Amino acid sequence: LFGPDDPTKADSARFEFNSSDPGATFQCALDGNAFEVCSSPRAYSGLVSGQHRFAVQASNTQGNTDASAAVYDWLVDLIPPVTSVSSAPTSPTKLTDASFIFSADDPTATFECSIDASAFSRCVSPQTYMALTEEAHTFRVQAIDSVGNVDLTPAIHGWVVDITPPVSNITSKPVDPTNSTSASFAFEASETGSTFECSMDSAAYESCASAKSYSGMTQGSHIFKVKASDIAGNIEPTPASYSWMIDLTPPETTLDSIPGILTNVTTANFAFSSSEAGSGFQCSIDAGSFTSCASPREYTELL
Repeated sequence: LFGPDDPTKADSARFEFNSSDPGATFQCALDGNAFEVCSSPRAYSGLVSGQHRFAVQASNTQGNTDASAAVYDWLVDLIPPVTSVSSAPTSPTKLTDASFIFSADDPTATFECSIDASAFSRCVSPQTYMALTEEAHTFRVQAIDSVGNVDLTPAIHGWVVDITPPVSNITSKPVDPTNSTSASFAFEASETGSTFECSMDSAAYESCASAKSYSGMTQGSHIFKVKASDIAGNIEPTPASYSWMIDLTPPETTLDSIPGILTNVTTANFAFSSSEAGSGFQCSIDAGSFTSCASPREYTELL
């Protein structure tokens, strides 16, 4: 008695059999059903997944029937294995190497893997890929059981390799110079979802958010720095920075030229200067309101 492979993924089966009596006839039965007349070879189709039994018995011309039928047991496995990925890269990631751990619900299964739509090829868990480019990637893995059933819905993992650091930009800052002892900064990054670290006057960087404010600052030169980190963990190598001066010392005004104390001239000219270059001036005469002026300043028709 010859039958199909055991186990098999075929839903059909073919049996060949013979008897020690060349004139014998045969009766066959499948899966415990009643025996019926048959001949060799005997074929069946449309078999369901599961355990099956074929039995055949011979009868000679005198009507004697084999008391112990020949039996063949085999397993039809039509169910593909199910593949799952238990470990994969986060997305996005700055790592250019990727490792995957996967398994199937059939412990005897083997695997085929594909990266970025390449052809499936034999692989084992863990599967590692190295030196991946900066872009979106897709990993697929399919299990194949011992009879050759292939998982028709491979496990898939997509992720993005991002090795480009974000760039931060300071969008609001103090004027330079200023007499304010407080400062507020607004900033943004070229990549959505970035976080920030700030430093004032070379202090250690600390986590911050826009807008970042400082108060009670001293007179002198100051420098603010901010650097961004993206979701993938890339850190901006060259922080954005801004330098400015806090000036709390009022300028000193000097009258360089004035009219005589006693004069019969009804016109007066004044020349003046400041201890700080770039200073502006306001002038007043005879307790009038101060108004913007420049040196020299002339008054006419004085009484």
